[in-house]
Amino acid sequence: MEPAGRRQEARAGHSRSLSGGTPGKASVPAIERAFVILELLAHSRAGLTLRDVVRATSLPKSSVYCILTTLQRHGYLHRNERTSRYLFGLKLFSLANSALSGLPLREQAEPFLRSLMMQTRLTVHMGIKEREEVVLVAKTEPPGISRLATWIGKRMEVHCTALGKALLAFLPEEEVDRVLQAHNLPRHNENTISSVRRLKEDLARVRTRGYAIDDEEDEIGLRQRFRNHKLLTR
Repeated sequence: MEPAGRRQEARAGHSRSLSGGTPGKASVPAIERAFVILELLAHSRAGLTLRDVVRATSLPKSSVYCILTTLQRHGYLHRNERTSRYLFGLKLFSLANSALSGLPLREQAEPFLRSLMMQTRLTVHMGIKEREEVVLVAKTEPPGISRLATWIGKRMEVHCTALGKALLAFLPEEEVDRVLQAHNLPRHNENTISSVRRLKEDLARVRTRGYAIDDEEDEIGLRQRFRNHKLLTR
């Protein structure tokens, strides 16, 4: 068991890391913590319990509880009464759609996405790279097919999704190295490429053939193919 003073020191250090944005700029620790929790939930497929969040963030349980209940009360989170897991609420999706609707890229790409959907009769996605992830900013679905569990604003990993690899393959080498170093290549199943060497070999194949493939690397039973926008506009 740690002495009380050491525990307080550790907590203080964690608080500084949460609020350690740009030096010299004011920061509100409670808001920083709320963002940490929201980003943690964004990477959870089935939501997280109070205990899960406390364990993952090392924040005091009372602080986490207050933040979760506040976000829930304002509609940004939803708590499943049966599982006690917290999930994103509809208000967050509304905010995300408002932000994404201001992207001129979506309006410019819409006719091309619709044309591709009509030609293939498949769901078409468009995404952009944000930091070390891909964010879906547009989705076009043909009528009469089973809907994919994807949505505007969904964040996806770059190393195990076709969309992520299509974007990653055409970045400068130093940028690819930076992204991979920060991302750590988590493994989802036996098909996931978790070796930097193997991933770079796959990215070279993407550049050669002009499209990327997710061969059940992110989720068993789901195969996808994506082209980089640079190739579509040549």
